[in-house]
Amino acid sequence: MVLALFLSTSLLLGHGIELMKGKKYPCVFIKAEYQGGGAIAHVDVKVFFQEEKKEFQKGLTDKNGVFSFCPDQIGQWTVIVDDLMGHRKSMDITIHNDFFNSQPKKIKNKTAGEKEKKNKFTTNDMCCYLLKIVLGVLLILAITFILHRWKKRHET
Repeated sequence: MVLALFLSTSLLLGHGIELMKGKKYPCVFIKAEYQGGGAIAHVDVKVFFQEEKKEFQKGLTDKNGVFSFCPDQIGQWTVIVDDLMGHRKSMDITIHNDFFNSQPKKIKNKTAGEKEKKNKFTTNDMCCYLLKIVLGVLLILAITFILHRWKKRHET
């Protein structure tokens, strides 16, 4: 009886929601799983900025339990995941200035006045190409010689 009570309690505890987060500019990723394991697919997610009552974004997790949003300012963000069956969890995420500073640098477009640098072969590159050509020719000659000797040996 005690064993049955212990097992049923552990099963009930496995039904909570666990939220994991990841940040990579420009988005924040949330992964929702049940505590017992398994992704929480296609459930409601709402995102709020600080104490604002208006939603910043709402949507559903994907089949793997992942949801992402792209914050547009620093501060406290709240994500609420609700499977509409009694399981609900919220997570506060703080976005700092360094999140926006980690964005990739933009590539500068070349103007008409700028000249493109042409790739020049160095002496080392030229030696490498010549070595490959010589080795290729030697390989072809070796294969030809071996086939010629094999043919002569079988003719007699």
